[in-house]
Amino acid sequence: MDIAVLLNADDGADTDWCFEVSDTEEGEPNGTEGAEGDDVFNSESTAGALPPGERRTGNAYVDGIIHDSGLHIIREGQVKAAYEERGELGLFSLFFTREFRDSLHRWTNEMLKEKGKPEATVCELDAYIGLEIAMSFNPVTEIKELWSQKMFMGQSDFVATMARSRFEHIRARFQVHAPGSVPVERREQDPLWHSRRLMSQIQEKFAAIAVPVGAVSLDENTVRTKARSSARTFMPSKPDKYGVRFYSVVGWESLYAYSVWDNGSGNRTQTTPADRYVDVFPALRSALFRTLDRDDVCIKRKDASALWIAMCGHLTKTYPAPTQHRLLVCDNFYTRHNLAKTLTTFTDGEMKLLGTVRIGLQGKWMAERLEASKARIDNAERGSWELIAALDVPVDWEKLQEKHKRAQKKFQHTGRRRTFRQQRQLRTRATSFFATRKPWSSTPTIWQVLLRRMYCLGILKRQFSYVVVLLRYGGGLETRSCTEKRSRYRP
Repeated sequence: MDIAVLLNADDGADTDWCFEVSDTEEGEPNGTEGAEGDDVFNSESTAGALPPGERRTGNAYVDGIIHDSGLHIIREGQVKAAYEERGELGLFSLFFTREFRDSLHRWTNEMLKEKGKPEATVCELDAYIGLEIAMSFNPVTEIKELWSQKMFMGQSDFVATMARSRFEHIRARFQVHAPGSVPVERREQDPLWHSRRLMSQIQEKFAAIAVPVGAVSLDENTVRTKARSSARTFMPSKPDKYGVRFYSVVGWESLYAYSVWDNGSGNRTQTTPADRYVDVFPALRSALFRTLDRDDVCIKRKDASALWIAMCGHLTKTYPAPTQHRLLVCDNFYTRHNLAKTLTTFTDGEMKLLGTVRIGLQGKWMAERLEASKARIDNAERGSWELIAALDVPVDWEKLQEKHKRAQKKFQHTGRRRTFRQQRQLRTRATSFFATRKPWSSTPTIWQVLLRRMYCLGILKRQFSYVVVLLRYGGGLETRSCTEKRSRYRP
């Protein structure tokens, strides 16, 4: 059976879906709806802003976000032509171009020929890639279970597309890079070296073909694996505890994965995640690093937040929103004041952040105020809210605090507090005025002046002028006289 027939077959499903209305919602009387408080009143009173067919959640605010969200096709003519010509396979060819697939085909056949296996045809390679994609949403323990003939097991589409032995032969010799093109040192430092070219190809095409508008989400995406790789991480709170973690920026309405990037686990190269991202998209380099180098930005280049800024801000740099605003929705791991502030700066005020808050990630300057606000909200009526202003602290406040502590150690702390007056000196021609802090300190000052002037008299004989020294004694002034050499260069 031809793979094109399988992929283009219409299963009769309706792609236009909406939420079903439950029996309890249909049977509720009007009086019960009004008794729920301000929440229901606000959502029901403003829900008429959208046509009835576009209401999905019943909440006007959420429905408005969904209505304003969508997908902007950058290469609209190319996408329409590809779909009209080959259907889903045409759309697939937009991301995996013929040139890219020819390189995979050539390098894979070199490895198959070296191992004495029959070379793969173009159709076989396309079928293999399609089966690899289908395996990603078929959670089985072993590959052979997909071709199993046992009851309640196996997938008939896998059996009809390709034999299991042929699939395993191609899979064992499949090459993304040219054989021998990656240095051994790079293989030791980057655990995902074998997939870098493939991920870069997918990322470039996803960012170039379409851009989500309206609301987008930032979250992590896990590719479960049992491979013994340093890129694998363990998170007990996730359904897939072992896997390779990726950061993803996905459109709210279209579910279009605009940006997918690995979290860099196990990567021992000398580059940061943000550097690796701008290597694929050089147009973002100057704008991103200028933003991170600002004095009022706390995020550094090596931080994971710098990668999140690049991924989310890339939408605005590629296609500015027609409404001049975008909304980033995320969970409490990403909702941070510094991230929201830097993202707003990077996108020129276009993108805002909305999400739940984890108080421990907001810094010690905000934790106490957030805890107090949370306690007040817990005891308040349903529907109450509070607005907490974020506190901007200096970027290098730790260094400033340490410098202040070191300076304080130099002072001798005593029980008596003394007032300190800085010694002032003002000279006009040959007249000098000295203001001293204590009366008894004036006598040494006078003798020092006299000795210095007498030494000058013994060395050079020049004209001298009259000098008046005013010494401060409590509330009065005393005048004493001495001689001072007039400089030959002074008028």
